[in-house]
Amino acid sequence: MRFDTNKSFGYPVLRPNNDDYVEAAFEATIEPSEDYDGKTLCKFDYHLNIGVKEIKNAIQDQLAQIVITVFCPKTFYQFSLPTFEKSGSFEIDLAQMRGATVFSCEITVCCDVFQLNSKKIHPEFSELSPFELKHGHILAQSEPRQLNIEKSSFKSTVSLFDFSEGNEISPTEWTYSLEENHINILFGSALNDIWTNDLSNSNSQEIIANSILVPTLAAAISQLRSNGDDFAEKEWAKTIFQKLETSGLSIDSGIEPLRLAQRILKSPFKLFKNIGDR
Repeated sequence: MRFDTNKSFGYPVLRPNNDDYVEAAFEATIEPSEDYDGKTLCKFDYHLNIGVKEIKNAIQDQLAQIVITVFCPKTFYQFSLPTFEKSGSFEIDLAQMRGATVFSCEITVCCDVFQLNSKKIHPEFSELSPFELKHGHILAQSEPRQLNIEKSSFKSTVSLFDFSEGNEISPTEWTYSLEENHINILFGSALNDIWTNDLSNSNSQEIIANSILVPTLAAAISQLRSNGDDFAEKEWAKTIFQKLETSGLSIDSGIEPLRLAQRILKSPFKLFKNIGDR
């Protein structure tokens, strides 16, 4: 159903920018995770905050259900997830989606008859309560979120980088280059030994993630801000732009490059398991 804050259902519905309930809110967060199989499937994580105890209890008692819907207007692909879990994840097929894709969430009655009553219902409605609702009636709606879905947006961020030994670098130093389609990380011989022989060690992963990937990505973001036209056709630049757009951010946001790089990488340690999949 189309989201409309001004629509009257004839009974209270918990939704943003609406006063059917007093001092109560319904928020649904749906975000792409970094778990991507490299082919078509991408995992999305969701979490719901429900400000009305009676609606939360209805879900717990399986009298109402959460329904998450994904719709891509360009391909007409639609995915629907009915669930009783307020937090969780789901996978969608990226091959069937392209461009602007709408993610929405509703809570609906899933029993034959449900009696709706709450102290948080607005006084205009409370005089009429309890409300007798039937299967399929909407109890809550979140404001839909639109994401730009492109397959390359969900590639592991680590796939932006190439790693090799630099001949003219001190053994314990490293540098980077932005001139190729991947960001080239060049190691001195000692660091290259760690990279090639000791990557499975969690301490080595932590050092590389924090000391190399985050600051290099921050430097690349700084270059895109100041000299974006020079790098616009590079694959690493396109992927950064797409990841930012998917996360609702932009290269010109007021967030400093170092913090923006950490947001793009999300949890950099776990990304190393995808290094061999690019």
